[in-house]
Amino acid sequence: MVTAQYLVEGAFYAAEQCGFLLRDAVVLYNRKAYASAVVLAAFAREELGRSRILRDLHRKMVKDGQAVTIKDIQNKCQDHVTKQQWAQLSITQRFSGDEGLGRLLRTRARTGPQSEAFKEADKRLTDITKRQKKRTPDDRHKARQSALYVEPDETGTRWNRPKETLQENARKFLEDTANDYGPEYYRLQQGQIERTDWEFAKALREWVDRPELPSPERPAFITEPQGPTEDTD
Repeated sequence: MVTAQYLVEGAFYAAEQCGFLLRDAVVLYNRKAYASAVVLAAFAREELGRSRILRDLHRKMVKDGQAVTIKDIQNKCQDHVTKQQWAQLSITQRFSGDEGLGRLLRTRARTGPQSEAFKEADKRLTDITKRQKKRTPDDRHKARQSALYVEPDETGTRWNRPKETLQENARKFLEDTANDYGPEYYRLQQGQIERTDWEFAKALREWVDRPELPSPERPAFITEPQGPTEDTD
């Protein structure tokens, strides 16, 4: 059985590794190695997910008295998609023009909450967001595989070539990773986790030689989200 402090340290180190991998992904992006940048950013997200899984195990230990073993940690953290799910702290919706999602967002912004147009747009947007949230972890796992492996396509007529990863797709992938790591940095590094997890925050304060997390400052190529971002923490 591991100790509560062991889980605190593991959660913090995993968040630290997320920051390091994201930083290195940015370097690769700037060198136009877009596929490799996506791979590292995907692994960065998995480490963010691992961090939050370990925080959850710590919460169950200190609040519910639940014992945690190394085997428990390994089982909880072994699945790639599961870690992507835990790392999904926000939903970014990108749009352009006045079609589809953009039209719905503008309708909701320009009409009153009591209007039928607002209610219909809000209902459709809620459904879109739920479906997006459900499929995104698996999509990100598949994006990592596509950016890493040469595999035959389903038709057997061509091969997936990671070097064909588009710059814009890589940029968006790194944007979304930065959007989720940034708030987690402030929760852990600046103690803003206290209001939701006091015991974890207390353990962080008492950790004398705790390292600094890598800064979440955004490289020049990363812009603000192009649409509403829903915080799911």
